[in-house]
Amino acid sequence: MSVQLLFEDATLAELCSSQGRLASRFGLVTARAICARLHELEAAASPSELELLPHLDLREVASPPATVSLALADGHRLVLRATSRTVEVASTEWANAASVIAAQLVEADPH
Repeated sequence: MSVQLLFEDATLAELCSSQGRLASRFGLVTARAICARLHELEAAASPSELELLPHLDLREVASPPATVSLALADGHRLVLRATSRTVEVASTEWANAASVIAAQLVEADPH
């Protein structure tokens, strides 16, 4: 079983589900890297597995709700949030969550 990736809104879902849209926004090389990271995320059995992948540079953003960001490519990060507003990052419920919400794609600071 793998983590189900839900999206906060349709715009983010459309962007993340299309390499072409990602490429027109970030360039082809970055788009391919972002797609690879998204596939890794969807292949993980749980959020706790993401911590085992150092290249994702998982960082806690807030808790509760459990909110983390992970590195995609070229300084871009994806913000993930627990589906329940009461879940803490350090909790078993977060570590074993069956689904997470992709809340935001944070673009790299150009400076």
